[in-house]
Amino acid sequence: MDVELSAEFENILKWATDNYMIVNVSKTKDIVFHRPSAYSLLPPVLTGIELVVSAKLLGVTFCHNLKFIITICSQRCYLLKCLKGQGLPAKELNTVFYALIVSQILYALPAWGVFSLLI
Repeated sequence: MDVELSAEFENILKWATDNYMIVNVSKTKDIVFHRPSAYSLLPPVLTGIELVVSAKLLGVTFCHNLKFIITICSQRCYLLKCLKGQGLPAKELNTVFYALIVSQILYALPAWGVFSLLI
């Protein structure tokens, strides 16, 4: 069933009001997930809502091309490289890797891993 974007947004606003919640429109973003070749087929933008190509939610950055990035992991990989350069033994590097990187991936995977199935 097709629903107009503006009508769906009105339903969200109504649901929020009915559940005693407030939608902060100034912080609301619109992101359209699509394959790269479909970029020219974007739907109309909602009035007052910014159209973005990426959005960060709970430490995970989502991109319009169906990729998500755990940005903090790339920063932590640099830290691992520095620790290795300083001579930290492999066993301790492995411990740091699991504590800083694997924990972030495991945190994000249950909620956002479904996006990897779409690619």
